[in-house]
Amino acid sequence: MTILIALFSALAIAGNVTPQNWKTHPEITEIRVLRKSIQDGATHPDWTAKKEDSPQCAGQSLTKRSILMDPKGTIRRYTSQGHTDGVSYWTTQYYNDQGRLQFTHLRLTHDEQQATTEYTAFLDVHGDRLFEHVQRTTDDQAIHPAGLPEKYLMMRPKKAWAAPSPCGSQ
Repeated sequence: MTILIALFSALAIAGNVTPQNWKTHPEITEIRVLRKSIQDGATHPDWTAKKEDSPQCAGQSLTKRSILMDPKGTIRRYTSQGHTDGVSYWTTQYYNDQGRLQFTHLRLTHDEQQATTEYTAFLDVHGDRLFEHVQRTTDDQAIHPAGLPEKYLMMRPKKAWAAPSPCGSQ
């Protein structure tokens, strides 16, 4: 109980996440601890990992994906990669024990320009963005969006995992 009170006090004092404090802000630190615990969970025998390669067809951009589930069957990590409209993507997303998205890392690479942008987004328990960090390999900001595009946020990984492939079963 004392730890919870200390945590809530630290969050109240810390205020909003800013470019100056994001590396040490208590809410960001809490999400980093969550991500580390999920990575550690991947080595436990009672956690379940599933992977699949997606068949290629018109309308299908996804090429590979995987999930990691905790002992309760809650998806805690979702990874995917694919290609759409001349852009390759790779993303890993982490979820809390209620299955709510809290962290996303996305890499977009424009095939023709070889321009890569990496996005790191921290979300609160309601799915609202606390902070987003963007790192580009080139100065051409017109190639990739300034912020993480919504279409890459996997808010409902269980539904996405269960959805049939647009290519049908192969």
